[in-house]
Amino acid sequence: MISQRLTYIGLESYGWAALLILCFLTAVGLVVWLYQYERKLVSAPVGWTLMSLRVLLLAVLLLMALQPTMSWTNSFKEQMSVLVALDVSQSMDLVDEHATDEERKQWAVGLGMIKKDVLEDSSVSSVAEADSEEGQKVIESNETDSPISYNETTHHMSRFDLARQLLSAPKIGLLDRLKDISGVEVVLFSRSVKGTAGEDLAGSREALADGVTSASTSFTKLLDEIAARENCTAAIVVSDGVDTSGEKPLSQLKQLSGQSRSIFSILAGSVSQPVDLAIESTDHPESVYKKDQPLIRVRATTNGYEGRNVTVTLTDVTTGSRLTHEVIGGERFADVEFSPVLNTPGRQRFIVDVSPSAELNADQGSALEETKQDNNQQEFAINVIDDTTRILLVDGEARWEFRFLDAAFERDDRVNLNAVLFEQPYLGLLPHSFFDSSLPNAKTSAGPFDEMDMVIWGDADPRSVDQGTWEKLERFVGERGGTLVVSAGKRHFSAVMQNPILAKMMPIEHFRHIESNRNETAPSPNLRGFHLKLTPQGEQHPVMKLDTDNAQNLKAWANLPGHFHGLVGDPKPGAVVLATPVGGTISSTTSRPAGAIVVQNYGLGRVLWLGIDSTWRWRSRRGDKDHYRFWGQMSRWAAEMRSSAGSDDVRLAIDSTEVEEGEQTTVRARWSRKLLQNTSGEIRAEIEVYPSDENQLVPIMRFPLVGLETEPMLHEAQIPELPVGEYRLRLTAADIPLGPVPIEAKYFVNPRQNSETNQLSADRSLLEQFAAATNGAVFLPHQMDELLARLNPDSLTLEEKTDFPLWNHWLMFVMIMGILTAEWLVRKWYGLP
Repeated sequence: MISQRLTYIGLESYGWAALLILCFLTAVGLVVWLYQYERKLVSAPVGWTLMSLRVLLLAVLLLMALQPTMSWTNSFKEQMSVLVALDVSQSMDLVDEHATDEERKQWAVGLGMIKKDVLEDSSVSSVAEADSEEGQKVIESNETDSPISYNETTHHMSRFDLARQLLSAPKIGLLDRLKDISGVEVVLFSRSVKGTAGEDLAGSREALADGVTSASTSFTKLLDEIAARENCTAAIVVSDGVDTSGEKPLSQLKQLSGQSRSIFSILAGSVSQPVDLAIESTDHPESVYKKDQPLIRVRATTNGYEGRNVTVTLTDVTTGSRLTHEVIGGERFADVEFSPVLNTPGRQRFIVDVSPSAELNADQGSALEETKQDNNQQEFAINVIDDTTRILLVDGEARWEFRFLDAAFERDDRVNLNAVLFEQPYLGLLPHSFFDSSLPNAKTSAGPFDEMDMVIWGDADPRSVDQGTWEKLERFVGERGGTLVVSAGKRHFSAVMQNPILAKMMPIEHFRHIESNRNETAPSPNLRGFHLKLTPQGEQHPVMKLDTDNAQNLKAWANLPGHFHGLVGDPKPGAVVLATPVGGTISSTTSRPAGAIVVQNYGLGRVLWLGIDSTWRWRSRRGDKDHYRFWGQMSRWAAEMRSSAGSDDVRLAIDSTEVEEGEQTTVRARWSRKLLQNTSGEIRAEIEVYPSDENQLVPIMRFPLVGLETEPMLHEAQIPELPVGEYRLRLTAADIPLGPVPIEAKYFVNPRQNSETNQLSADRSLLEQFAAATNGAVFLPHQMDELLARLNPDSLTLEEKTDFPLWNHWLMFVMIMGILTAEWLVRKWYGLP
């Protein structure tokens, strides 16, 4: 439907309209006064003609000032669509042999095998007396009406087969029924999302899951996809609800709740808990030093073994040594801790398994038969470093942060610390000051950073070192894979940001001070100042884990003493915000959170911004527990990041040398300036992937490295997904000699700790959260009619509006010029000035 409308833009402002009318009336009054004067010189018809032309000109000018605009509006309706998302993760391959008979009947109703009345009658028979005549009749009716085959069919049906049949069964399937009331779009999801057609759901789950990383399930990308579709009125998720990513899609749910876009779910799978022992998760550090005793936390599922003895064993694969704990099975799981002494350098592999105790107590009866036994163990690895972390600590004066850091690192036998203090009292009684007052080896070609793993730059004046030293620091990070930590300072921070090299390396920009909102006179340090809150990325970062349990870790950060001085900034593209301030007032210039702790890759190394200078406050009533755990983890993280391979011409590094199955990481090659100057044309570099066996000379895969426009010396690429195993990544380059020794880096793909097949029951809880946040609901397979009744796929009314301004049209100019010309001719014809 097309409609027309004339509007006056000038009338939208009452003040502007009043001013125009006042000016018009004033001008008309002057024209009338001029008419009375000219009546003494000309006849009445001539005077009226001149006055009419002048008033007409004023009216045209007033009309132009009011800006008349003609609008044409074309309204039409577009049918909204429903997005149907099918889970194709590995957990959907599970067959719920432990499902109850009631659940199997619900599936059979959804698949059209039996009538819904049979399911309703069975609920009646469950409460009827077994010996009553009415109850006996109901039972006999069930046995007569229910086909015998449904139990056998559903007994061997996987969750994916159930979900697919619910969607695509002819005439009774959800997709066919939805087409009568709405448009339908279908996507497949696991860790990522891809579109498909409803008629393309045939084939195996593995074939359909190609390209969506089915080894792990995450609902985050799916919720992003739902929010991004403008014509989507609702979404139907067909899934078992198992999420192995550990991600929290809170921001996505908040966005969807504001869009009034409901999420309905169909639960595919049994929620009944089977009799099963399984390793649900293991929590351990990625790397430790030789002779460390890392804390390894194991969570074992003990469904069906409540009150029974269960044995959890940790086995060192290399030495065969075993640590064993006997625990009592809990209602859902049991937690066990191990602290083995690691004396062998290198990558140490462990296997943790759970089993019923060999000697059961007399009152526990015979052993139970588990539903699934291939989830009773998990394998993981810890990198044992036989070395010390070399740290250079630089500061301007002996502030509290410097003193406590120096004392903490000096107590650690695995840290080789060099402390430099530019400003310190020196009376001349000793041969030299207590701390070095200048950077060591600053005048040498290698510089003071060559042998370091991490450099901590505190509140020191950058003008204390020359430009050449800053260039060596940039090469230390970018080309040698070193770690730079920059801490906020009160005295010299403005000078730090004026240094062009430091400003370029920093992961943030647009710095602002944090103003605390909390009472600085509160008796407890925990109630003073502002605090730090971890982001989802910070929760997973090894430096930020004050406790291995995620919930306890968040609680530990919330209970740390507050801070009174801090600086935050906007993260640069590619930077990762690990923590943001809470309890403070800041101004933001971007939608991303202002970062108090931010990390970013720079070449082969990394730069971490620490927006506070008072981590020493964390020692209040707790000693080294939190303060040095934070800095100790940072030193180990820096030592691990420095493990790059290469020569003077090129360095090869991997962001994470160990990943879980289904994950990807980035490999980088950093070329020297000398090599680039001596190379004509573009560098064509590749990575060849070999098994760990040195005798394997044929690569199993090749993929190219791509140069970055912003950094011509840096080439990088995502490592494709690889099966579980150990690999060698070898750098090759066409027409460029890389030396007699191959440039290789080790790469490990570990089995997923939170395996898709470890959780044997479907999980309704996460789907319930989606429903509560979006005004949706969770339905069982037999409730298809209720689901269709809840859908309201309204049509979306769209409007196309075209505006045609009349006030600046060329005809208005012609009209004004015509009136002025006519008025001028009349005046001149009758001899008026």
